[in-house]
Amino acid sequence: MNFTFALTIPEDRSWGALRNGSWNGMIGKLIKDEVDIAPVQFSINKVRSQVVDFLVPITESYQKLFLVNPADSLNWQAYWQPLTWKSWLALALIILILPVAVAALFQRGDFFKACDSSISNTAL
Repeated sequence: MNFTFALTIPEDRSWGALRNGSWNGMIGKLIKDEVDIAPVQFSINKVRSQVVDFLVPITESYQKLFLVNPADSLNWQAYWQPLTWKSWLALALIILILPVAVAALFQRGDFFKACDSSISNTAL
């Protein structure tokens, strides 16, 4: 295999975002056919996937955010402060009500029998 290549860095040094109707960064270079491939770890999202093709990811990456505790002390309220009391109440109600609702559907059984019959009547 005898080939040459050139590494290109976008002028704005960005991955690619839709700004004022046009793409910048590496996505923009791909769309304008200034480059053939972009072998980097793009965040795959719906908007980007509508203009370029992505390969199946080889690995998955996870992002984490760490914040410095400015008071340098242990704050137990830090676990529940990000959500309001209404959010916590809604979460608690969902945790309490959802299992009961699912159990009631299983006990009744009519819902699942209707689903089974519609699936068995469908031609594959």
